[in-house]
Amino acid sequence: MKITILTYGSRGDVQPFLPLSLGLVKRGHSVKLAAPRRFRELVEGYGIQFIPLTGEPDDLSRRFNDAGFNSIKMVREFLSHAVEIGADVSRQTEEACKDVDLIIHTFAHVVGAHSLARDMNIPDIHIQTFPMFTPTGDYPNVTLPDLKLRAINRFTHLLSQKITWWTSLLGYEQVRRRAGLPRRKLCFPFDDDPLRPPTPILCAWSPSVLPPSSDWQPNIQVTGYFFFDQNAYQAPGELRSFLEAGSPRSVFRLEAWSIAMQKG
Repeated sequence: MKITILTYGSRGDVQPFLPLSLGLVKRGHSVKLAAPRRFRELVEGYGIQFIPLTGEPDDLSRRFNDAGFNSIKMVREFLSHAVEIGADVSRQTEEACKDVDLIIHTFAHVVGAHSLARDMNIPDIHIQTFPMFTPTGDYPNVTLPDLKLRAINRFTHLLSQKITWWTSLLGYEQVRRRAGLPRRKLCFPFDDDPLRPPTPILCAWSPSVLPPSSDWQPNIQVTGYFFFDQNAYQAPGELRSFLEAGSPRSVFRLEAWSIAMQKG
């Protein structure tokens, strides 16, 4: 199977898809990973075919930091960044997905990638590294406090979905007019469609950290983190002896430190 993975953002948005890509390749699939161009060396260093995307993630991070806890400003800054690079990224992602059998996408590509998969009549999978498009009453959207009311918690997720959809429609229309692109029907992967099975959502976090919710649909699955083989790193003997002599929390810190060391 020929697969394209579309992601965008900082290293934390790209690195999890390296072990995923390698795992798919080991199973006989052909994989292309599309991400901001600054990650070419990182991706190609693992022998993975890389497709560079326009844009500088640091600029988006700076805008989010400047927005602080102002959700409206965060949406506005994300939309502004997306409009600036939208035409180039749209062309690059379409090129990256030519003749593939499956598109895997993350948060920033959720509408564009799903719409492209629909146009190509191929399946798509959405992967998220934090709960964003998985409505539940167990907890609210990550940007809001938990009011301990299941109905309100679930509403915050649904509202987040709608904001993403409306922002995508508005952003694409601005990009289309600026670049002279043709009109295009956009589709949202989380809307019910009797003609297409629900888009699978893979939640790339540990079920020990955030267990699957009882009110999730069957298309939502928690997979665990996408990490490289943890056995590759061994802490120095003195450090391990020091930590193992302490409380269980020390061992947990050792494991977390080991993971951080592997990530560089």
